[in-house]
Amino acid sequence: MYQPTEARDIRHHTIYTPLRLGIQGWSGTGKTFAACTFPNILVLDWDGKLDGVRRHPLFKDKVILSVPFYDSAFCAELADKLKQRKNSPSDAVNRRDPFRYWLKTEGKKLDREQIVFFDSWTAWQRSMDQQIALEPVISEKSNKIDDRAPWAAKLKFSSEVYDDLSSLPCGLIVSFHEFRSQGVKGELIDKVRPLQSGQFQAQIPSIFSNYFRQHAYSGVDSISKIGSTLTAAQYTDPKGRTKYTEFVWQTISDDDTDIICAYPDMPAYVPAHWQSLKNFS
Repeated sequence: MYQPTEARDIRHHTIYTPLRLGIQGWSGTGKTFAACTFPNILVLDWDGKLDGVRRHPLFKDKVILSVPFYDSAFCAELADKLKQRKNSPSDAVNRRDPFRYWLKTEGKKLDREQIVFFDSWTAWQRSMDQQIALEPVISEKSNKIDDRAPWAAKLKFSSEVYDDLSSLPCGLIVSFHEFRSQGVKGELIDKVRPLQSGQFQAQIPSIFSNYFRQHAYSGVDSISKIGSTLTAAQYTDPKGRTKYTEFVWQTISDDDTDIICAYPDMPAYVPAHWQSLKNFS
């Protein structure tokens, strides 16, 4: 059998497969908490909700780096460097282009040991929509605003930003809020999907090695542990009792949700913690 010069026998070569994890879930299900359990985490923070993580005992002594893209002043400073600040009646700050600039300049300096957590795709989409709205496209045929152009731009930027993220030389976790399509009687008429308008929505799960749905179960009296590591948030109920909200990843598809799991032996539900992946990788 002919073996091309560039071909390698994978039995004798280490193959580097960077982490590519998508986490989908309702707001408040602990997606940020779960992602921050991973080592060497760098949060690209669009939601501005790290305060709860900072105050949790699990992260008391852990270094978690954050880039505050939720901060208008921070983004305005980057945008001014690019001379790309767009003014509107509300003086909206261009967050879209400075973010891509950061990925192409600072992002490429990251190393394999680091993990970027993009929190969240949904919040970034809102910023992108805002910027697209400030850049109307005039149709050459009608000489009027092209109502279809924003959708094409949304698909283009979504694809390009995911390519930018996936080309980083490190691990990647992306969180997504989710959307439920319901009928007039509240019945589910489609699967629960990541909150993203436009054609890119259907592509999202397939671009990750693992794509889990996250759940939170409140009022739990005792919690799961991996070693001695807590996988839940502790609180005190109105009667003064210690309770927990446990965070869990769903790792198999069902009638509601499309899931991708690279590990066929992984249980259907596992603690939402990096060691759940480590135990199977």
